[in-house]
Amino acid sequence: MTEILKWQGFPADLADLVRRLYQGASYSLKTAPGKRSSSTKQKSGIRQGSSLSPLIFVLILGFALHAFEEAMHELGHWARSKVDAAFVSWLGFVDDLVIRSNTREEAQQALIQLQAACRFVGLELNAKKTEAMTIGLPPTKKDNEDAKKERVVVNEGDTDERKGWAIEWDGVDLAPEFAAAAKRKQSQSMPMEKITHLIAWDDGKFSLCWLKKTSWAHLDGREVARVTRMGRVRHVLESKNVHRCPRCNDVLPDAKALKFHMATGYCRPEMSVQEQRVLRVGRYLEERAKTQREAVVVPAGLQTHDGKPVKTVGVFRYLGTQVQNNGTTSKETERRTGIARATVQQLRNVWADKTTPTGLKAELFASLCSSVALYNSECWAPRESDWRTLRKFQLQALRTVLCEKRQWQREQQQQAGGGPGKRRRRRRRLRWQDGALPAARRS
Repeated sequence: MTEILKWQGFPADLADLVRRLYQGASYSLKTAPGKRSSSTKQKSGIRQGSSLSPLIFVLILGFALHAFEEAMHELGHWARSKVDAAFVSWLGFVDDLVIRSNTREEAQQALIQLQAACRFVGLELNAKKTEAMTIGLPPTKKDNEDAKKERVVVNEGDTDERKGWAIEWDGVDLAPEFAAAAKRKQSQSMPMEKITHLIAWDDGKFSLCWLKKTSWAHLDGREVARVTRMGRVRHVLESKNVHRCPRCNDVLPDAKALKFHMATGYCRPEMSVQEQRVLRVGRYLEERAKTQREAVVVPAGLQTHDGKPVKTVGVFRYLGTQVQNNGTTSKETERRTGIARATVQQLRNVWADKTTPTGLKAELFASLCSSVALYNSECWAPRESDWRTLRKFQLQALRTVLCEKRQWQREQQQQAGGGPGKRRRRRRRLRWQDGALPAARRS
């Protein structure tokens, strides 16, 4: 510890003083007035109750992380530019560390070198609290039960059309026919940068597809075509296609959607391409508003130096913020607004107090509620749905804070107990007083 403090820039006399404080420390217990037990040396090392301990811990951990960076560079896993402070290869807040790697091999070596650097300074890596999260890695086994297939059309020339089903790549192993076709096409086709779908054409042929959000697609690594999605979506597993329309054979996500579908004009076996595209956009927006599909958790397969496995998670929490493996923070937005909404309800007596000025209520809402909803929001990656969630919370919370009632609530109050009801109650109370009070007091 003394040598590390000197390496970090501590003066030699102060480093020696710290060494004598911790190495020569002893304690005794007071057993009776004027009596103490025999002196015992302190063998636990640095104690967290000391105000000097956090500073010493950070200095020693900084030395371990510097040694970790140098080891990764010397072994050839990290370039010198990645070790540079301008490149964010790791983040650390006291003992909460995050290390970013590009490959499984690099992540495994980073874990081993970090564990070795920590052991060198007397620290131990807790394998139970260590978690790994993979982003963008292709699944080793493509058997996602929530995988879907969608009807697509590719225009070939001015009049020719080629129709088929676009099966999501993470679910091709659910059907033996699709699994065999995917394996055969991968061995025959040119190497592709990315594969998102397997297209099963109506003529019995198959194509590997990299379908982009702009609807442009790379087919078999050579052809570039414009793919039109028709909105006919089904699960690859037939057992999940429960809510099927008996008239048009369309599959809906739930019973309520099926009932609404059969009551509208979109329940027709034959629809034009434009009608199907409009239907697809509407269903896509509705599904995105209801829920967001989670990305598949691909195991990282990491192990510590002593063979303990590291758990792979789909949601990683760092410094109180949840980060998903699909690159979004939607769950964190919903979680924070839920906590803030509960805080608003806990202070409902304060909001209902008519003697409290409106300006004071606004300051309390900003300091006690908005701060909870926006905690660590500077690190979020919000989408449009996340902004809608925040705006919805703000409007609902402000109505509660300002005790604002909507028009239908005011009308209902006037019909049930407000307005004329108050006048009726006043008249009845006057009649009761007229009969209950003595004549002398009424006069």
